[in-house]
Amino acid sequence: MEMEQKRRAGFWIKSCAQLIDLALVAVAIILVAEAVAGWGLYVPIEMVVIAVYLIYAGAAIGWKGQTLGQAALGIRVTRRDGGSVGWVRAFVRAGTVATCQEGLRTRRRLVFAAVTIVAGLYIAFWAFGIYRLYRMDRAWAADAEAATNRMQGEAKNTIEAVSVDAAQRTQMAAWLAEHAGDPTRTLIDLAATHQVTIVGEIHGKKPSLDFFNEAIPALYHKAGVRTLAVECCHPDQDAALARLVESREFDRGLQLALAGESGWQAWGYQGYWDVLETVWHVNQTRPPGSEPLHVVGICPRFDGPSIALILGGPWYERLRIVRPTGLVRMMLFPNGCYAHAVEREAFAEGRRTFVWVGAGHTPLFPSGRPPRRHHSMGGMLVGRYGSAVGQLVLHGDAQTDQVAALIEECAGLCAKTRIAFAPAGSPFAMLRDGKAIDYRFPPATGLGDLVSHYIMLVPNEQLRECDWMEGFLTRRMLGRNRPYYEMLAGGPIDDVNDGNRRIAEGARRL
Repeated sequence: MEMEQKRRAGFWIKSCAQLIDLALVAVAIILVAEAVAGWGLYVPIEMVVIAVYLIYAGAAIGWKGQTLGQAALGIRVTRRDGGSVGWVRAFVRAGTVATCQEGLRTRRRLVFAAVTIVAGLYIAFWAFGIYRLYRMDRAWAADAEAATNRMQGEAKNTIEAVSVDAAQRTQMAAWLAEHAGDPTRTLIDLAATHQVTIVGEIHGKKPSLDFFNEAIPALYHKAGVRTLAVECCHPDQDAALARLVESREFDRGLQLALAGESGWQAWGYQGYWDVLETVWHVNQTRPPGSEPLHVVGICPRFDGPSIALILGGPWYERLRIVRPTGLVRMMLFPNGCYAHAVEREAFAEGRRTFVWVGAGHTPLFPSGRPPRRHHSMGGMLVGRYGSAVGQLVLHGDAQTDQVAALIEECAGLCAKTRIAFAPAGSPFAMLRDGKAIDYRFPPATGLGDLVSHYIMLVPNEQLRECDWMEGFLTRRMLGRNRPYYEMLAGGPIDDVNDGNRRIAEGARRL
């Protein structure tokens, strides 16, 4: 037939209608999920959106012959003979056809153009953001690569830590007895002589976090540090962090709220959030007219629960892959984002900055082979700012890192439990562990290439976990991401109290 009423709707028009309907259903489900999350109830959004969309589309076509999206575009679904579809046929869609209604060509074109423009702008905005991150990360990597090429020089003969014999261990212990310094003094001296000081830790260890909290007053008063940059917070929390640490009264509710929004949404170790109260105390007692001590976040905001569930959650949770916000930034460009945040505070704002971050973000030498080398935040900052950046790594896991195990053994031989030393020029400089990832590439990489200063506070067996923050997991957090917290807890969670109790142990696997 020649009438427009009988003209079949094309693929793009039907896809546009489906997109409108999916968007309407998704918005409705998200609003419901957010509302019930406050009661601790969980809605698997992606799976429910698919189920509700299929039911809604069938019901709407069976009732009116069109969904809201189809109505907006002037599309009606009928039998091939033009009759009503009916309820059963609406769900199985056998023997049906979508046709364009007469007299709605202009509206159809306008709606199609509007949807196309909105979708195109969203995709372009998202893609441009990723492109900017890529360019920023590549610029940092180029600086780090240039510094790496300068550092490489001639090939060095590194030594596998497991090959060191008893006589060599005795000599190394004697060197530590003579040259090892005090950790606190080493930390303060390093911070006092560098615009940026990076400290790499194993996350969640109480002795390390106690050391950090105890050092903060001296970092401010003796080393001139004016900013603490921490991995557990996001840059978009900086305003709230400033309000907390500079207020007249310490707001524990705000402290808990900031903790709940932290990286992976499972950073409930008390020691990190004690830092905020320690900084608040410093600011309460600082000299009148002096600049306050600031705390800023360096980790880009990302959807940690979705990343974890995509990688290892129930099958239906892997549908979260459609959530693009924050996934790419953390999975592809974390070190560039970290370096950019530190650069802004230390060099753009001109504040001496102390960075507390995971040890994996601190190595000076990259892993991997060109052209796919992986540069850490430490390597990036040193590559761009050279000697203005100091770096220190806290004692690692002696059970998995043979170099750390050898240092710990030598410290024990000289009867020292707290040591600090610079590996360069020491008998430890050429040590490597071929099984540990940091030393794997290239073969000539030794401890002295990766670490400027090394501190051991306690032997590995005394590196106990930090206490869990009371009340960290809230009903809304559980309602939004129950499968994630149950995965951390190792099984079903009854309520937030049960979750906090069990995640206190489960989150140690992060």
